[in-house]
Amino acid sequence: MENITPITKWKKNKSLKKILIGLLFIGAFGTLARSPLFFLIKFTDPTIYLITFSFMGFYFLDKIIKRKKWNGFERLYIFILIAMPLYSAIVANIFWNQPLFYGIITQQLWFYSTVAFLIFYLLKTEQITLYQLRDIMLSISWIQLPIYIIMGFFLDPNHFLDTSFAYCSPVKGCGWMFDIMFMSFSYFYYLIVFIKTNKWKYLIPVLIFLAYIIFEYQKRALTASLIGTTAVYFYFHVSLKKKLYYLSLFAILIMFIGIIIYVIKPEIFTRFADMYSSILEVFQGEESTDQSANSRITQLIYVGLYYAKHPSTFFFGNGKWNDNWEGSPLNMYGRFYPSDLGIIGAYFIYGIFGILVVQFEYLQTILWMRKIKEKSNDSFFIALKYYLLFFYIRSIPTGGSYFYPGAGVTTVIVTLIYFYYYRENKTNKYYSLG
Repeated sequence: MENITPITKWKKNKSLKKILIGLLFIGAFGTLARSPLFFLIKFTDPTIYLITFSFMGFYFLDKIIKRKKWNGFERLYIFILIAMPLYSAIVANIFWNQPLFYGIITQQLWFYSTVAFLIFYLLKTEQITLYQLRDIMLSISWIQLPIYIIMGFFLDPNHFLDTSFAYCSPVKGCGWMFDIMFMSFSYFYYLIVFIKTNKWKYLIPVLIFLAYIIFEYQKRALTASLIGTTAVYFYFHVSLKKKLYYLSLFAILIMFIGIIIYVIKPEIFTRFADMYSSILEVFQGEESTDQSANSRITQLIYVGLYYAKHPSTFFFGNGKWNDNWEGSPLNMYGRFYPSDLGIIGAYFIYGIFGILVVQFEYLQTILWMRKIKEKSNDSFFIALKYYLLFFYIRSIPTGGSYFYPGAGVTTVIVTLIYFYYYRENKTNKYYSLG
């Protein structure tokens, strides 16, 4: 009789693999933190950290004992994992006397970089395939969509304001702040497959995800980044004749969907119009009723106060202050959210060093992508490439690459892209631990 062990079950059970990797992805993308199941994050985050850190320890020990060379991907994420939290902690200690321990704890978002080593190992030892990971990401978005739509149409966000997935403001009214990073990926994937195959069955999910993001989710930076990245894709991959055809097609269909939504839930369009008009008011120097837009001006004033106290932090950054530290400058100046300032807020924390480290992560990924021969034929690869571009563009106004859960999102996508490069150059060099 065959001896059934947990390892044996793992190797044979594809469904189990997908579920566990799906949970890992959900953790890395910060999905639970902005969902009705947010309370589970107290259990899932420590579990994921334990699994990934433990695995990384065995992974490193195996390479050291067997004297295997470190590839560029491994060196990149070892550096990011160590450098980003340590640098922030040291800077906060030098300029503000925050204990190093507090500084490192506040940077736990970078700990999700450990996910890279586990995913990479599973791929190169053929425990799981790229296309199974693609299906996992698509499946998560399809699971999220009906839940979010039902909540959006039948539940009142006012009843959930004490959570991280609901909000209310004078302009936007009340709405939801769900994680839709998987939906954004699905939008790009189905769009690319539709353009390549011209099969209408792929157009339906494109319109569904796009309509949800534009009309229901209503986040200005995310919508602009999505549309901007789509424009870049069309510029490089679609002929002029087809550009006109597809743009006309999308415009007509989105207008048709918009009319249907207006009939069912007209307040969405009122919120939509007010949200964008408030931005124009701010640009014209008027005081907007949009607290989100006004708060950014307030945050810039705080930045000026901190730089005035320690001018050299303009170059080196200020580090991130721990809420539990009694000596935090926040206790003197008031609450400050660097993420409200996007890339400026990231620069405020990490200075030139931190900005360059993350920019190098993107630059290195571009160098890998340029060497991948199969890129022109693989829809998943192209979707990953444009999804990463979308996330990069979105990070300029939101600082997404530098704040939770940006480290986890970019780590997953970069790992998948790198494996295409690895597979073409290291085909016969798979190995197992032990």
